[in-house]
Amino acid sequence: SSTIKIGVHAPVTGAAAIPQASFENAVGVYFDAVNRAGGINGRKVEVLFEDDGFDPNRARSVCKTMVEQEEVFLLIGGAGADQIDACARYASAVGVPYLSAGVHETRPGLGPLANLSTYFALSLTYEQQVPLLAKLVKTEFGGDKVGVIVADNDSLDNFYARADSAVKSVAGGNLVLSRRIPKNTTSDAPAVGTSICQSGAKAVVWNASPSSFLNVLKSMACNVTFIGPGLTNGLNIVASVGCPNVAGSMFYSPFPGMDV
Repeated sequence: SSTIKIGVHAPVTGAAAIPQASFENAVGVYFDAVNRAGGINGRKVEVLFEDDGFDPNRARSVCKTMVEQEEVFLLIGGAGADQIDACARYASAVGVPYLSAGVHETRPGLGPLANLSTYFALSLTYEQQVPLLAKLVKTEFGGDKVGVIVADNDSLDNFYARADSAVKSVAGGNLVLSRRIPKNTTSDAPAVGTSICQSGAKAVVWNASPSSFLNVLKSMACNVTFIGPGLTNGLNIVASVGCPNVAGSMFYSPFPGMDV
Protein backbone atom coordinates (compact mmCIF):
# COMPACT_ATOMS: atom_id res chain seq x y z
CA SER A 1 0.00 0.00 0.00
CA SER A 2 2.96 2.34 0.45
CA THR A 3 5.86 0.88 -1.56
CA ILE A 4 6.58 -0.25 -5.11
CA LYS A 5 9.52 -2.65 -5.31
CA ILE A 6 11.54 -2.97 -8.52
CA GLY A 7 14.21 -5.63 -8.96
CA VAL A 8 17.16 -5.04 -11.27
CA HIS A 9 19.75 -7.60 -12.36
CA ALA A 10 22.89 -6.95 -14.41
CA PRO A 11 26.33 -8.50 -15.01
CA VAL A 12 28.52 -6.53 -12.64
CA THR A 13 30.97 -9.43 -12.88
CA GLY A 14 31.74 -11.54 -15.91
CA ALA A 15 30.84 -9.22 -18.79
CA ALA A 16 33.10 -6.20 -18.39
CA ALA A 17 35.41 -4.42 -16.01
CA ILE A 18 32.63 -2.40 -14.39
CA PRO A 19 33.13 -1.46 -10.73
CA GLN A 20 30.28 -2.92 -8.68
CA ALA A 21 29.77 0.39 -6.89
CA SER A 22 28.85 2.11 -10.16
CA PHE A 23 25.79 -0.12 -10.65
CA GLU A 24 24.79 -0.10 -7.01
CA ASN A 25 25.13 3.68 -6.70
CA ALA A 26 23.41 4.46 -9.99
CA VAL A 27 20.49 2.06 -9.96
CA GLY A 28 18.41 4.11 -7.51
CA VAL A 29 19.34 7.62 -8.61
CA TYR A 30 16.28 8.24 -10.78
CA PHE A 31 13.82 6.90 -8.25
CA ASP A 32 15.46 8.85 -5.45
CA ALA A 33 14.32 11.94 -7.34
CA VAL A 34 10.87 10.42 -7.89
CA ASN A 35 10.56 9.66 -4.18
CA ARG A 36 11.59 13.18 -3.18
CA ALA A 37 8.80 14.44 -5.44
CA GLY A 38 6.24 12.28 -3.63
CA GLY A 39 6.69 8.91 -5.31
CA ILE A 40 4.16 7.33 -7.70
CA ASN A 41 0.54 7.84 -6.64
CA GLY A 42 1.77 8.32 -3.09
CA ARG A 43 3.90 5.17 -3.11
CA LYS A 44 7.65 5.31 -2.60
CA VAL A 45 9.78 3.27 -5.00
CA GLU A 46 12.35 0.84 -3.61
CA VAL A 47 14.93 -0.52 -6.07
CA LEU A 48 16.78 -3.77 -5.37
CA PHE A 49 19.86 -4.81 -7.33
CA GLU A 50 21.50 -8.21 -7.90
CA ASP A 51 24.66 -9.17 -9.79
CA ASP A 52 23.80 -12.02 -12.18
CA GLY A 53 27.46 -12.81 -12.91
CA PHE A 54 26.83 -12.91 -16.68
CA ASP A 55 25.39 -16.40 -16.14
CA PRO A 56 21.78 -17.30 -17.09
CA ASN A 57 21.36 -19.83 -14.29
CA ARG A 58 22.52 -17.35 -11.68
CA ALA A 59 20.33 -14.68 -13.29
CA ARG A 60 17.24 -16.86 -12.98
CA SER A 61 18.17 -17.60 -9.37
CA VAL A 62 18.52 -13.95 -8.35
CA CYS A 63 15.32 -13.03 -10.19
CA LYS A 64 13.49 -15.83 -8.38
CA THR A 65 14.83 -14.55 -5.05
CA MET A 66 13.71 -10.99 -5.77
CA VAL A 67 10.22 -12.17 -6.79
CA GLU A 68 9.56 -14.85 -4.20
CA GLN A 69 11.38 -13.45 -1.19
CA GLU A 70 11.51 -9.69 -1.77
CA GLU A 71 8.14 -9.64 -3.58
CA VAL A 72 9.15 -7.13 -6.26
CA PHE A 73 6.40 -5.75 -8.49
CA LEU A 74 8.49 -5.92 -11.65
CA LEU A 75 11.95 -6.91 -12.88
CA ILE A 76 14.40 -5.08 -15.13
CA GLY A 77 17.30 -6.72 -16.98
CA GLY A 78 20.31 -4.45 -17.27
CA ALA A 79 22.33 -6.31 -19.91
CA GLY A 80 23.27 -9.73 -21.26
CA ALA A 81 21.03 -11.51 -23.76
CA ASP A 82 21.18 -14.96 -22.14
CA GLN A 83 20.54 -13.59 -18.66
CA ILE A 84 17.65 -11.43 -19.86
CA ASP A 85 16.18 -14.43 -21.68
CA ALA A 86 16.37 -16.63 -18.58
CA CYS A 87 14.78 -14.08 -16.26
CA ALA A 88 12.14 -12.97 -18.78
CA ARG A 89 10.92 -16.56 -19.21
CA TYR A 90 10.87 -17.10 -15.44
CA ALA A 91 8.99 -13.82 -14.91
CA SER A 92 6.40 -14.78 -17.50
CA ALA A 93 5.84 -18.12 -15.79
CA VAL A 94 5.00 -16.39 -12.50
CA GLY A 95 3.15 -13.40 -13.98
CA VAL A 96 5.68 -10.69 -13.14
CA PRO A 97 6.29 -7.79 -15.59
CA TYR A 98 9.80 -7.80 -17.06
CA LEU A 99 11.55 -4.95 -18.89
CA SER A 100 14.86 -4.81 -20.74
CA ALA A 101 16.52 -3.14 -23.65
CA GLY A 102 15.84 -5.06 -26.86
CA VAL A 103 18.03 -8.15 -27.24
CA HIS A 104 17.48 -11.25 -29.38
CA GLU A 105 13.96 -12.09 -30.57
CA THR A 106 13.92 -15.86 -30.18
CA ARG A 107 15.86 -18.84 -28.90
CA PRO A 108 16.07 -22.36 -30.34
CA GLY A 109 13.50 -24.63 -28.74
CA LEU A 110 12.06 -21.91 -26.51
CA GLY A 111 10.29 -19.62 -28.96
CA PRO A 112 10.08 -15.84 -29.32
CA LEU A 113 10.37 -13.50 -26.36
CA ALA A 114 7.44 -11.60 -27.92
CA ASN A 115 5.20 -14.54 -26.99
CA LEU A 116 5.79 -13.87 -23.29
CA SER A 117 2.81 -11.91 -22.01
CA THR A 118 4.78 -10.03 -19.34
CA TYR A 119 7.90 -9.15 -21.39
CA PHE A 120 8.47 -5.66 -22.78
CA ALA A 121 11.50 -4.57 -24.84
CA LEU A 122 12.33 -0.87 -24.42
CA SER A 123 14.37 -0.50 -27.63
CA LEU A 124 14.84 -2.19 -30.99
CA THR A 125 15.79 -5.85 -30.88
CA TYR A 126 19.12 -7.00 -32.30
CA GLU A 127 17.34 -8.37 -35.36
CA GLN A 128 15.47 -5.09 -35.89
CA GLN A 129 18.81 -3.29 -35.94
CA VAL A 130 20.28 -5.51 -38.68
CA PRO A 131 18.94 -3.38 -41.59
CA LEU A 132 20.42 -0.28 -39.93
CA LEU A 133 23.79 -2.01 -39.59
CA ALA A 134 23.72 -3.17 -43.21
CA LYS A 135 22.91 0.38 -44.33
CA LEU A 136 25.80 1.69 -42.24
CA VAL A 137 28.16 -0.82 -43.83
CA LYS A 138 27.01 0.24 -47.29
CA THR A 139 27.18 4.01 -46.75
CA GLU A 140 30.35 4.18 -44.66
CA PHE A 141 32.33 1.19 -45.94
CA GLY A 142 31.04 0.57 -49.45
CA GLY A 143 33.84 -1.08 -51.43
CA ASP A 144 35.85 -1.92 -48.31
CA LYS A 145 36.46 -5.36 -46.88
CA VAL A 146 34.22 -6.05 -43.89
CA GLY A 147 33.62 -8.80 -41.35
CA VAL A 148 30.92 -10.15 -39.03
CA ILE A 149 31.74 -11.57 -35.59
CA VAL A 150 29.07 -12.80 -33.19
CA ALA A 151 29.23 -14.72 -29.92
CA ASP A 152 28.30 -18.39 -30.19
CA ASN A 153 25.57 -18.46 -27.52
CA ASP A 154 22.42 -19.86 -29.16
CA SER A 155 20.38 -16.76 -28.32
CA LEU A 156 22.34 -14.97 -31.06
CA ASP A 157 21.89 -17.65 -33.76
CA ASN A 158 19.06 -15.74 -35.43
CA PHE A 159 20.92 -12.43 -35.28
CA TYR A 160 24.04 -13.99 -36.77
CA ALA A 161 22.12 -15.53 -39.67
CA ARG A 162 20.40 -12.24 -40.47
CA ALA A 163 23.53 -10.12 -40.03
CA ASP A 164 25.64 -12.42 -42.19
CA SER A 165 23.00 -12.37 -44.95
CA ALA A 166 22.39 -8.61 -44.77
CA VAL A 167 26.07 -7.66 -44.79
CA LYS A 168 26.73 -10.12 -47.61
CA SER A 169 23.93 -8.51 -49.63
CA VAL A 170 25.57 -5.07 -49.43
CA ALA A 171 29.25 -6.10 -49.37
CA GLY A 172 29.22 -9.11 -51.67
CA GLY A 173 32.68 -10.57 -52.05
CA ASN A 174 34.04 -7.95 -49.66
CA LEU A 175 32.62 -9.90 -46.72
CA VAL A 176 35.99 -11.47 -45.94
CA LEU A 177 35.36 -12.75 -42.41
CA SER A 178 32.20 -14.17 -40.84
CA ARG A 179 32.50 -16.27 -37.69
CA ARG A 180 31.27 -17.07 -34.19
CA ILE A 181 33.43 -16.74 -31.11
CA PRO A 182 33.06 -18.10 -27.55
CA LYS A 183 30.69 -16.19 -25.27
CA ASN A 184 33.60 -15.57 -22.91
CA THR A 185 36.56 -14.81 -25.14
CA THR A 186 39.70 -14.68 -23.02
CA SER A 187 42.64 -16.92 -23.93
CA ASP A 188 41.50 -17.12 -27.55
CA ALA A 189 41.24 -13.31 -27.94
CA PRO A 190 44.66 -13.03 -29.68
CA ALA A 191 43.59 -15.62 -32.27
CA VAL A 192 40.37 -13.71 -32.92
CA GLY A 193 42.28 -10.44 -33.23
CA THR A 194 44.78 -12.04 -35.61
CA SER A 195 41.99 -13.39 -37.82
CA ILE A 196 40.52 -9.88 -38.09
CA CYS A 197 43.82 -8.28 -39.01
CA GLN A 198 44.74 -11.00 -41.50
CA SER A 199 41.36 -10.68 -43.22
CA GLY A 200 42.08 -7.08 -44.18
CA ALA A 201 38.65 -5.98 -42.98
CA LYS A 202 38.28 -2.26 -42.48
CA ALA A 203 35.06 -2.64 -40.46
CA VAL A 204 33.62 -5.46 -38.38
CA VAL A 205 30.00 -5.91 -37.33
CA TRP A 206 30.36 -7.08 -33.73
CA ASN A 207 27.88 -8.57 -31.29
CA ALA A 208 29.56 -10.15 -28.27
CA SER A 209 30.16 -9.16 -24.67
CA PRO A 210 32.17 -6.09 -23.63
CA SER A 211 34.80 -8.30 -21.99
CA SER A 212 35.32 -10.19 -25.25
CA PHE A 213 35.34 -6.92 -27.16
CA LEU A 214 37.97 -5.36 -24.89
CA ASN A 215 40.12 -8.52 -24.84
CA VAL A 216 40.15 -8.71 -28.63
CA LEU A 217 40.84 -4.99 -28.99
CA LYS A 218 43.88 -5.20 -26.74
CA SER A 219 45.29 -8.11 -28.75
CA MET A 220 45.00 -6.49 -32.19
CA ALA A 221 47.93 -5.11 -34.13
CA CYS A 222 45.75 -3.32 -36.70
CA ASN A 223 43.09 -0.62 -36.63
CA VAL A 224 39.53 -1.65 -37.46
CA THR A 225 36.22 0.17 -37.03
CA PHE A 226 33.77 -1.90 -34.99
CA ILE A 227 30.06 -1.36 -35.51
CA GLY A 228 27.13 -3.15 -33.92
CA PRO A 229 23.71 -3.10 -32.33
CA GLY A 230 22.95 -1.26 -29.11
CA LEU A 231 23.16 -1.35 -26.24
CA THR A 232 25.97 -2.81 -24.18
CA ASN A 233 29.10 -2.10 -26.21
CA GLY A 234 28.01 1.52 -26.64
CA LEU A 235 28.08 2.31 -22.93
CA ASN A 236 30.54 4.95 -21.68
CA ILE A 237 32.28 2.48 -19.39
CA VAL A 238 33.27 0.33 -22.39
CA ALA A 239 34.71 3.34 -24.17
CA SER A 240 36.66 4.50 -21.13
CA VAL A 241 38.16 1.06 -20.50
CA GLY A 242 38.79 0.37 -24.20
CA CYS A 243 40.48 3.62 -25.20
CA PRO A 244 42.45 4.23 -27.32
CA ASN A 245 41.81 0.96 -29.21
CA VAL A 246 38.04 1.49 -29.23
CA ALA A 247 38.31 4.86 -31.01
CA GLY A 248 35.99 5.20 -34.00
CA SER A 249 33.64 2.38 -33.00
CA MET A 250 29.97 2.90 -33.79
CA PHE A 251 27.28 1.14 -31.77
CA TYR A 252 23.62 2.05 -31.96
CA SER A 253 21.97 3.32 -28.80
CA PRO A 254 18.43 4.37 -27.83
CA PHE A 255 19.83 7.29 -25.86
CA PRO A 256 22.89 9.58 -25.97
CA GLY A 257 25.89 8.81 -23.80
CA MET A 258 26.13 10.97 -20.70
CA ASP A 259 29.48 12.28 -21.92
CA VAL A 260 27.96 13.77 -25.09
